[in-house]
Amino acid sequence: MKTSTLNKTVAVLALSLAVAAPSLGYRMTQAYNAGGVLLLSQVPCNARGGFLHWRTYQLNFYLNPAGQGVDKAFALTNAMLTWHATPNHPQTLSLAGTTTAKVNASDNRNTIAWDPQICRGSCEALVLVAFDNTSQELFETDIAFNDALAWKTNTQDYDTQAMAVMEFGYALGIGTSEKGTTPIPSMHGSYFGLAQRSLEQDDFDAMACLASRYPAVTAFTPILACTGNTPGSSFIQCCLVAGSGGCNGPFTLGTWSYQGNAAFTVPQGQCLNAHFPFPPGCSGSPNQFSVNVTNSCGVSTVATTYAPCP
Repeated sequence: MKTSTLNKTVAVLALSLAVAAPSLGYRMTQAYNAGGVLLLSQVPCNARGGFLHWRTYQLNFYLNPAGQGVDKAFALTNAMLTWHATPNHPQTLSLAGTTTAKVNASDNRNTIAWDPQICRGSCEALVLVAFDNTSQELFETDIAFNDALAWKTNTQDYDTQAMAVMEFGYALGIGTSEKGTTPIPSMHGSYFGLAQRSLEQDDFDAMACLASRYPAVTAFTPILACTGNTPGSSFIQCCLVAGSGGCNGPFTLGTWSYQGNAAFTVPQGQCLNAHFPFPPGCSGSPNQFSVNVTNSCGVSTVATTYAPCP
């Protein structure tokens, strides 16, 4: 565990998050860095101060295929889809590619790896998170599996998909369930076999808690404007003015297009005063300019505006 600037803390959410008295149901994870001492608590949905959660709608994970990670992509993807089956899930998880990075929660990339240095001994798997101490907002989650255990994809123990379902639950901010009666929830706190692949009502309730307290941002409307095209000039000025809807800037802009043809590219970040050459054949009015815009929650949309060429 370590602390960095901007009130950002890195913490390990091990499988020993404490299992309290039985039959109390799901719990969420609340974490605080109190003068260098990390305090982890299992809290109810209405806990004062909130609990660990994401503002980003799209969560991309990257698999390190080294060691036992070489054949685990399909099992991990199925585990992600298990959480997608919950109604009104506030996040969408995806396996976006591979990486050579190791688990560290300080490189702004959500990594999954079979790491003998991070998880060993009695550890089966763990989640390393980076979060804001005040808002409880998550910035990064890395998942480490114990490379000394034999992880399988053929329904034999240790079943990768079953374990990954629980680890992704931790990565979303869900804690260890305190329900001690059957059916046992996937967020049980330790591996218990193939049945862990399927969510139980207690797991659904935990996801409903996330969705109600930190609802997903599924849409926003960017506002574009193209101006500055004075007669005789060789460029047009197109800007992202603002955005309306939940969870807006800072924005990331992709490649601008002129009437569907890629014509020019802007750097990442909010466009305040960008000038672009007129594409070949640009004449008259209206001329359509569009760009893919992504807001700070990871939601993307294509924004379109019109402007005349001189």
